[in-house]
Amino acid sequence: MGTHVQSVQQQVIHLISRIQCEEIRRAREEREINRQNITVPVTIRPFDGEKEIDAISRDISSLGIGLLASQPVAVEQVAELELELDTTTSKLVGTCRYCKPFGKGYYITGWRFENVTS
Repeated sequence: MGTHVQSVQQQVIHLISRIQCEEIRRAREEREINRQNITVPVTIRPFDGEKEIDAISRDISSLGIGLLASQPVAVEQVAELELELDTTTSKLVGTCRYCKPFGKGYYITGWRFENVTS
C-alpha cells in the first residue's frame, strides 16, 4: 500500500473518530425530549417578510427541529417551516432559538415549535 493511500486512510479514520465523538457529545446533551434524526428539505418563510431560506432538517422532536440553513437566521425570528415529505408537505410555525455558523456558507439553527398549521 502506498504512502498516499495510508495517509488518506488515516485522515478518514481520524474524521470518523471526530464524527463519533460529536455524536457521543450530542447524545449526552440534556434535552427536554428525545429527538429523531430526519433529513428532508425545508423552506423557512419568515413572517416579517424576509426572503425565504432553504434548509435541510437534522433532527426533530415534538417540541422543535434542528435545521442546516443556507443563510443566517435571526434569533427569535418566527417563521413558517415547510417540510417536504415523500408525497406531502407539512407546515409548522417555529421560533429560531439559535443560529451558529457551520462550515462555509451554512448555519446550524434550532427551532422551537409554536403551533401546527395544516
